[in-house]
Amino acid sequence: MLGKAWEMILSMWMNMALAQGRNLAEAVIAVINLLGMQPCEGTEVVATNSRSHTCLLSGVFLGNVRVLVRLQFGIHGSRDVAMKLAVRSEDEAVRDTIHEIVSSG
Repeated sequence: MLGKAWEMILSMWMNMALAQGRNLAEAVIAVINLLGMQPCEGTEVVATNSRSHTCLLSGVFLGNVRVLVRLQFGIHGSRDVAMKLAVRSEDEAVRDTIHEIVSSG
């Protein structure tokens, strides 16, 4: 269900490093809480000792604009967490706003 919606709307993505010392589960929960979006298909759960994880989120932005987010997390180096953020929405301003929220978060 989410896969079809994901393919149908335009996207924007970015890579970023997150705070040092966080594990993957903490990083996933922090970004979910920051965005206030709903995790899809149980992807908020990170497997124990995992070095990478993908989390899918969905939500509705102001103006009833549907937004889908794919967060890809990975451990780099000595436990630094990096994240790739992909945002899909029919509204470019909404995509930009989600990226700004995460960048400043």
